[in-house]
Amino acid sequence: MPKLSGGYNSFFPIPFKKSLKITFSKNWGKYYHFTYSTYPKSERLPTFADMLSKDGLIAMAELDRVFYHRGDHFSKSAYKEEMSLAQGQKFTCQSSGSGAITYLGVEIDYERYTSSELQDILRNTILKICWDQQGTPAVSVPIGDFFGTAPGYNLFKTLSTGITEKRLYANWYMPYSNGFHIELENQSQLVFEGNFVYDYESLDLEKSENLLRFHAKWHTGEFFDLETQDFTEGEQRWPDWPMLVAEGCGRFCGVHMHVYDYWQTPKEDSQMWWYGQWDDKTIDWWWGEGDEKFFVDGEKFPSTFGTGSEDYIGYAWAAEPPYALFDSAYATQSLMPVDGNGHTSVMRLQICDNVPFTTSFQAFIEKYKANSWGSGNTCIHEFTPFWYQEKKVVDKYTDANYHTRNLTLKKEG
Repeated sequence: MPKLSGGYNSFFPIPFKKSLKITFSKNWGKYYHFTYSTYPKSERLPTFADMLSKDGLIAMAELDRVFYHRGDHFSKSAYKEEMSLAQGQKFTCQSSGSGAITYLGVEIDYERYTSSELQDILRNTILKICWDQQGTPAVSVPIGDFFGTAPGYNLFKTLSTGITEKRLYANWYMPYSNGFHIELENQSQLVFEGNFVYDYESLDLEKSENLLRFHAKWHTGEFFDLETQDFTEGEQRWPDWPMLVAEGCGRFCGVHMHVYDYWQTPKEDSQMWWYGQWDDKTIDWWWGEGDEKFFVDGEKFPSTFGTGSEDYIGYAWAAEPPYALFDSAYATQSLMPVDGNGHTSVMRLQICDNVPFTTSFQAFIEKYKANSWGSGNTCIHEFTPFWYQEKKVVDKYTDANYHTRNLTLKKEG
């Protein structure tokens, strides 16, 4: 149970067949958040006793090594291709047949670029992936956001994605039955030089046909055909803000979240920290605390109703400056000013606790601050959800335009 920031977080599944009881020592902790899934009675699950057997303990010891490295590896058989992309140029690679991409990586000599140049390249080099000869990409994300951080080159490691001094990497399992097409387009004004690394495995066609397809789309709050009036301030669904709206059958596997929260420094001096503490603040600046809500298969009331973004991400009792950076297997904060004023990059991966759905899925997080609040203050949310979806359904998300993607970078204080 790692301590990520101010509280403890465990994403390790605990199976049970009949019942489960969790107890804490007296006076240990104050707030708790439990997430659980139930299965049909016919489903056979292992018991926790199996995990504590000799074979189970050996397996967990080996898994501990995987968690230590957190995905920062790739096979020596991986394919590596050099890239040198001027503005408007594209790098492409593709394959036919059935299989699954098991690794994607981008190697950048990041020390040759300034911080602002890296922001420009990582935000304006767009990764697109099409499965099975479809014309609409299932993945369309700026590469920095796809690998889990924005803006800029910020070091962290999770099991699924990460950024190290050597490379940006992703270990998502991405099956296809009729080929894939990968495209990197440089829309920045700089020449982007680096290496593209990928690996894939063959799959039986019948098996690959029955597997879900990986999706990831960058957006700033897409409501689609929902009644947007219901989400305006004062209405029944305010302050819900959409992270993902999907149809069909699939699994939600987490989200990268970039928040640009900038405010004018208050003239009044505080008694504690930078802007005060708890209810004694010179400015009510905190963007978080909004509850996460997951509506599965048309639910009227969400089956997941969290206690707030700080707990969902892994802060817990750390929603006051000075802020700590952290990374772990399934949650990370790779960027935040020590006083919170500026860019925040956080990611929560739901792998063991992914959310399956059969007809529809809607994920929201509460956003209490408007894009423009107070006098000259800004609070903009950007999301890249990661999810799997059945092959026959094309998601609704479209490519974000250049102006929108760069709004936060141009407003940087």
